[in-house]
Amino acid sequence: MRSGAHDAEPPAALADRIAATVARPQFHSCADEIPALGGAYLLLLRLQRSLRPDLKAFANLRLMPGWYVYCGSAYGPGGMRARLKRHLAPQKAPRWHVDHLSLAASTRIAVPVPGGSECTLFAALSSAPDFSIPAPGFGSSDCRRCASHLLLFRTVS
Repeated sequence: MRSGAHDAEPPAALADRIAATVARPQFHSCADEIPALGGAYLLLLRLQRSLRPDLKAFANLRLMPGWYVYCGSAYGPGGMRARLKRHLAPQKAPRWHVDHLSLAASTRIAVPVPGGSECTLFAALSSAPDFSIPAPGFGSSDCRRCASHLLLFRTVS
C-alpha cells in the first residue's frame, strides 16, 4: 500500500478512509515515483503543534494538532510529480495557502490520483463523518463548488 521513502505512516483509520475513496491508493513521502501526469492528489499533513498561518484571509485561523488532508490538482507542466515535489519539500517560499501548513507539518504524505478531480475527492471525503472543514475557503479560493479544499481528519468513536 505504501511506496516511496518515508518516515511515518498515516494512521490506519485515515489510510482506510482514503482507500475507500481512491482506488488502489499509493502513499508517497518522496515525489520521485509519482507520475509526471496531470491529475488530482491528496496531501496528508500532520501538525504536532497548533498553527496560526500568516495569511490575511485567515487572520484568526488557528489549526490544532492533528492530521489534515488537502485536496489539490496538478494539470500543468510536470503534472503531479512537479507539484507534489514542491508540497513534500520541507522548505520553500510560501506560494499557496497549503504551503503554510506543509511547512509546519512534521509529516507530509502524497496520494496521487491520475486524471482525478480535486473537487470530487473533496466531496467524497467531506461527506464522511470522520472529516470536518477546519477553515472554509482554505485552498479553494478559485473554486466555486467546494467550501474548502482542506479537511481535518478526526477519529469517530
